[in-house]
Amino acid sequence: PHPIVLVSLSEEEGIDLDYEVVYPSLTTEEAAETCLSVLAGAGTFALETGLVKKDGEEAEIRVRIINTNHKCDLLFALKSGRPDYEDKEAATTCQGPAAAVFCLFHDLSGAKCGGIIPSGHIQEEFYGMRATCVDNGVPVVCLRADDFGLIGEETAEQLNQNDELCQQFEAIRIKAGLAMGLADVTDKFVPHLCLVNSGPNEASLHVRSFIHSVWQPSTDHLAALSVATAALYTKSVLHDLTPVPEGLAKQICISQQSGQIDVLLELNPERRGIDVRRAGFIQFTRLV
Repeated sequence: PHPIVLVSLSEEEGIDLDYEVVYPSLTTEEAAETCLSVLAGAGTFALETGLVKKDGEEAEIRVRIINTNHKCDLLFALKSGRPDYEDKEAATTCQGPAAAVFCLFHDLSGAKCGGIIPSGHIQEEFYGMRATCVDNGVPVVCLRADDFGLIGEETAEQLNQNDELCQQFEAIRIKAGLAMGLADVTDKFVPHLCLVNSGPNEASLHVRSFIHSVWQPSTDHLAALSVATAALYTKSVLHDLTPVPEGLAKQICISQQSGQIDVLLELNPERRGIDVRRAGFIQFTRLV
């Protein structure tokens, strides 16, 4: 069965829409990820049904996500007051007419741990392995795959059935959780442990995520934001795995087994260093 998506006008000042995904068979964590995977459709649906009206060449709709309590701006091109479904990149990606939607979140930095680099150090060492811990969406522990002798082409069976490796991953995750201020994470879903290689293209990273030492074929959308953020820091373990785009707007592709997530990081021009003002991803939506 498909999830039920509820979209309504918001009563909160400065917010256009309230958005919620209802799917009784999912856990809270699964429902939260599902709501992000179909988020782009909320804005185009609201415009198509007349729930909101926007003029000009671009729509910007602010959404409150009930499942996660995040606030997100949805930006997409308009054509005669309707979503423009003739995006050239979307035509290739979606194999047909579709609109590209920029989903940009507010206030993600340190939302779970209190700081974007919650351990206080851009590069840590846990049981002799280098790591960078970031909280800019979901707390993650970033590790280099080559530090473990892995090249990025290992199968799920090879990784999940390697008991020694899995025990090593979980020990690192638990110790990192303490360093990140998350206390004992033995029975928690966070932090995610992300094993990272260079990606197939420029400004891209190949990521494999583990929860409780089990490889997840799909990287959580918010975890992808944290991994991409880690690459921005020159002293992080990921920085030399991919060239980072110049300018205040960074686009980094997170490649995974189930596809890719095009991450967008918008830096604050009024502050020096890495201050992420909005973070999000590009999704495509089309009429069916």
